[in-house]
Amino acid sequence: MTTAPNPPPVGYAVRTRAVFIDILKVITALQMMNGHTLNEFLLPSLQKGEFFDNYTHFRGLVSVGFLVSAGFSFHLATLSRFDQHKADGRAQRKRVLRALILVALAYILRFSNTIWSDNAYYANEAFLNFIRADALQCIGLTLLLLEGMTAIARHPRQVAMGATMLAMATTALAPLVDPNVPTEGPWIFLTAYVTHQFGSLFPLLPWSGFMLAGVAIGYFSFGGGSSHTLATRVRLSISALVIFGLGYVTLLPDFPRPPRGYHPGASPGHVLYKLGEILLALAVLAWLSRGVTRLPKILSILAKETLTLYIVHLALLYRWPLGLVSRIGRSGMTVGQALGMGVVVVTFTVLVTLGKNAAWPYLSNFKATVRSIAAYARRRRENA
Repeated sequence: MTTAPNPPPVGYAVRTRAVFIDILKVITALQMMNGHTLNEFLLPSLQKGEFFDNYTHFRGLVSVGFLVSAGFSFHLATLSRFDQHKADGRAQRKRVLRALILVALAYILRFSNTIWSDNAYYANEAFLNFIRADALQCIGLTLLLLEGMTAIARHPRQVAMGATMLAMATTALAPLVDPNVPTEGPWIFLTAYVTHQFGSLFPLLPWSGFMLAGVAIGYFSFGGGSSHTLATRVRLSISALVIFGLGYVTLLPDFPRPPRGYHPGASPGHVLYKLGEILLALAVLAWLSRGVTRLPKILSILAKETLTLYIVHLALLYRWPLGLVSRIGRSGMTVGQALGMGVVVVTFTVLVTLGKNAAWPYLSNFKATVRSIAAYARRRRENA
């Protein structure tokens, strides 16, 4: 994770999307929905064995893929048009608001009214579930950090260098901090952001490092700005091979490790290895998609609407009024039945997402839509 040898000119405007990144977003979104469905409905006796273990490993790359893609997207939307973004106060405020909304949504999705239960055990479990750091909080807070770095930086290279150092720091500190954070006291709400001890799936240490690494590697890989050049693919491939190699070496049995007691997700070796796997996937997609300037419309929409896909499929599985998990029951299906349920969840979520995307321009400009409908009705009456 170093800076680009030929950085883009400050303020140089480039395409804010890259086809191979959008492809990865679509793949990870589909696997996210299917993975959550299989995890809930598949019989426990079928959730074992070498094949399922390998599947679980690759399923675990979904979150890494989202975080790395978010970092690349930040580079494309911000660092590649650095001057324009810094001069656009409205865009900066919109970015900050979006980050805060992500954090708020994470808490909303984890909230349960059981937190008010008279049963102390259930109330405590609901509280711990509420404060746990999830993917949306990790992305939102990292986005706030990156936006702050951009606000004080004079050149995109400074943001990329800062992201590089922070990614290295979060990876190195995670195994040291994870087992040593107090689990009681008034700061429990904040300490859930830096340890897995409360059941947090995505504490900032080390998970924010994936997004920060995406920013740094995006800056290094894109260089002059275009996502379609041979140089971009070569630099991305080199980054992938180097980081994957480092991850492989650090996981060797004789390689020195930090003191034990930390969650496996905080292992620097696992962080580097998973990051390397996603970067290798991006590199392969970059080579396979060379010459492709855009995806089919539906896939392009889904790549832009990953947040909607995330929220809708969680609501379908766990929330009223549908709540399939509570209605059908957990862990009672064969492979074929669970895969069929996965198709149902994916199809429903995609259709709702496409509908939301089509309706959003009208919903976001409600007054104009009402005036347009009124004008249309008036013309119909006049022509009657």
